[in-house]
Amino acid sequence: MAGVASAWPGQGSRLSVTVPAAYGPYLQGLVTSHRWQAGDCPAAERYLLEAIAIDPGIADAYARLAFCYVFPDRMRRPGWETIPKARAAVGRALALDPRMSLAHVVAGQLAMHVDFDWAAAEREFVRAIELDSRDSQAQIVYGEFLYASGRRQRGLNTMRDALMQDPLDMNHQVAFGFALRNVGRLEEAASQFGRVLETDPAWTIARFWLAYTEFDRGRHDAAVTDYLVFLEQAVAADRLPEVTGSLTVAYNHGGWRAFWRRELEWAEADNRAPGTVWRSPGSYYSGPYAMARRYARLGNTEAALGALESALEYRHHLMVFIACEPLFNALHEEPRFVALRKRIGV
Repeated sequence: MAGVASAWPGQGSRLSVTVPAAYGPYLQGLVTSHRWQAGDCPAAERYLLEAIAIDPGIADAYARLAFCYVFPDRMRRPGWETIPKARAAVGRALALDPRMSLAHVVAGQLAMHVDFDWAAAEREFVRAIELDSRDSQAQIVYGEFLYASGRRQRGLNTMRDALMQDPLDMNHQVAFGFALRNVGRLEEAASQFGRVLETDPAWTIARFWLAYTEFDRGRHDAAVTDYLVFLEQAVAADRLPEVTGSLTVAYNHGGWRAFWRRELEWAEADNRAPGTVWRSPGSYYSGPYAMARRYARLGNTEAALGALESALEYRHHLMVFIACEPLFNALHEEPRFVALRKRIGV
């Protein structure tokens, strides 16, 4: 049974499983890696490593491992641990199959988000699309690259093309909403996140970004309401009544600023004792980039800049978007922020 074919190898993939026993864990790894926004990359890693141990020749398994490793938050581990693994995995994928679109996508993401080599990133993304013009993943990340590097309308158009290729991919739908927010089209962004939630009310990250977008629009009641709904899926079950109760009291007594100050206190508490507030391990919602957004929202410039500097060392994937993150608008003239932008190239 050499060359077992996949019914759904995934876009950007050219699957060749030569050992039938590897197909089951490979397929489980493929499915779980596709739900990376839902936090499933650590599970995907286990399945993909199992498949590779059985059949070391599955190029797509290495590419999907690299796809998880390239963004530390996906693995709930720091970049200095995951990024070398990403480089090794994508190198192995390309050695096995130089024409795999997904492997070139991940190589481009390493160049963009880790090395800040924008020219190399564009070459890899363009190559991925040349290899597979129907690869929506390649189109989505190239669209992100384009708007992050200043070509906003072209970036949005490229992302729209990706959504037409695969309209049911919730990761891509959320990415488009995030792009709309970043380029200041807040009403469209809110509508986009709302459509995602109509399709899948449990897609938690869409609720998170909807709350942020409503805050950006000055719709503080809506932002608080959506954020409290988000917390139902994000906070440890045994802490949920305490956390949401304290936030509700803060908002009722002190308004939106008191709400976000209290929310900041909970995030800081989780940083002191990881896993005591959030369900996700590794302080997924309290890492340095997330903390920078919190401090900036409350006007704590020094703390926000310090957190961003830590996020750069962590190689948080959202650092390439700092020039268009609405919460950082007030930081643009700060010398430390200017220095960060210069290092990143945005």
